[in-house]
Amino acid sequence: MNGIEDIKKLFYNPDTDSLRDTLRISNKIHEKVLEKTDFSKSIVPVESFNYLDLVKDLKLPQKIQSEDKAVKLITELFDGAVRWHSPRTMYNVTPPPLLYTIASNFLVSLYNPNLVWDMPAGKMASAEQRVIKQLTEYIGWDWKQAGGAFVFGGKATSLYAAKIGLRKALPDSQAEGVKKDVILISTKACHPSHISDGEWLGIGAKNVVRLNTHQDSTLDLVELKQTMQDAATNDKKIAAILISGGTTNNMAVDPIKEVVEIRDQIIKRNKLDYSPHVHVDAVVGWPWIFFKNYSFEKNPLNLSKGVKDKFKIIVSNLRHIDLADSFGLDFHKTGFCPYTSSLFLIRNKQEFYKSKDNFVEYGQYTPFAYTLENSRQANGAVAAYVALNTLGVEGFQIILSTLTEAADKLRIALEMTSQFSIINKNGLSNAIIFVPELPGHVNFVDSAVEKEARDNYTTEFLQQLKQRGNPFLLDMTPAYSTGSEVYPYKALKAYLMSPFVNDITSGEFISVLLGIKKQIDMTFDFKTGGTKASKVEYIHPLKDST
Repeated sequence: MNGIEDIKKLFYNPDTDSLRDTLRISNKIHEKVLEKTDFSKSIVPVESFNYLDLVKDLKLPQKIQSEDKAVKLITELFDGAVRWHSPRTMYNVTPPPLLYTIASNFLVSLYNPNLVWDMPAGKMASAEQRVIKQLTEYIGWDWKQAGGAFVFGGKATSLYAAKIGLRKALPDSQAEGVKKDVILISTKACHPSHISDGEWLGIGAKNVVRLNTHQDSTLDLVELKQTMQDAATNDKKIAAILISGGTTNNMAVDPIKEVVEIRDQIIKRNKLDYSPHVHVDAVVGWPWIFFKNYSFEKNPLNLSKGVKDKFKIIVSNLRHIDLADSFGLDFHKTGFCPYTSSLFLIRNKQEFYKSKDNFVEYGQYTPFAYTLENSRQANGAVAAYVALNTLGVEGFQIILSTLTEAADKLRIALEMTSQFSIINKNGLSNAIIFVPELPGHVNFVDSAVEKEARDNYTTEFLQQLKQRGNPFLLDMTPAYSTGSEVYPYKALKAYLMSPFVNDITSGEFISVLLGIKKQIDMTFDFKTGGTKASKVEYIHPLKDST
């Protein structure tokens, strides 16, 4: 029987504080993963499996496992892992993490702090307040009056905002629950998690009003004003107005200044005894704020005219984020940090902290008093602090401009093949939404047949890429979800996030797509809606907002 001495070998040795064994085991696992890895593919190879088959015969082991067995069971978990650092990975807005943030995450996990209180976290807890100070000061808030917290994801940033807005609109709701009519205002271009926020808070999904947007995906101010006035007239409370600080597909930023002005007009006209909370959902678009002081005239980064014009449009509205009551940002998206690193920031910290303060003596910092979580990892806060203070403003400018320039070049190159159509030609982000052009001989009479055929034709590209081991990993965008240019059929999306993107990999990407298209065009039956494989329904799990 294994004894305690064998158990001790499985832990970090407090007598030596040496990382030797930990690094040795990490390297051993990673070498096994690399043995499986095909560097021309975007994911580590994986065979299809069913979760029931995977677990049905699984039993707990009776004895301590050997190192070799432990390495084997860990290595297997990386089958199918996405290689986000590869320029061949174009799936969505998920970045390769900075090496410094990976190193910090490793050591933070080793020391295992709980950011619920600084006593079990040490100075790692200060990373949270350092980031809050740096960002709130940069956007123009009084950083001594501002506050925030790292939370469990992008959805949580808008959830926190809606909760604070609910408390402002209905002060008794904390003790008595939501007993009056209340609405949460969002837009159809904003993330569907806003609906979920309404559900979790007891406001109800049906009371989340999703406003229409213009062609550029920004909200309709006339409808916003009418919706708010109707609510006031009918004695309905407005918990919060959740607007976009940069949509994923189009990087559309709502006119923050005008939204705040309308909110203030409604308060004055109706003599409201509370102020509806204005929150900017900037989880994707927040780093573009680093261009607010960029000299587009001198143009030190030599941005192309196209990229320069895009950034000007984004910044024209985003620079007014300081007028909002709060906003949310994800470092694990456009902050190049590991999951999860989401930050909720608020202009008036007393609306969040209530009687607590953040500027206290060591040992008195207690976020558990105002956060939803009682167990708070420090990884996100530390990684964000590291990213901000290693890249700096200029580093973020360089990465964003590099990716956007590369996306523009790839967009043009795809269109020049005449085999693909770009859907979001006027998009402001580095997302490329496109569809394969139908062969010239194909004509449709029945619209239902056409939709099925077009959807299956596009889906077939993903099926073919999968069969090839995903040399490039793409995303699928459902109908009418393409951003500023509405498209009635499914489309493909390439989202460039790796700083290693270059003309060579972009050229290979186009070459692979052209080869796939040639093969599909020879076998696809447009009259019946496609091949057997393409008729397998492809439903994106993350696109289900119900």
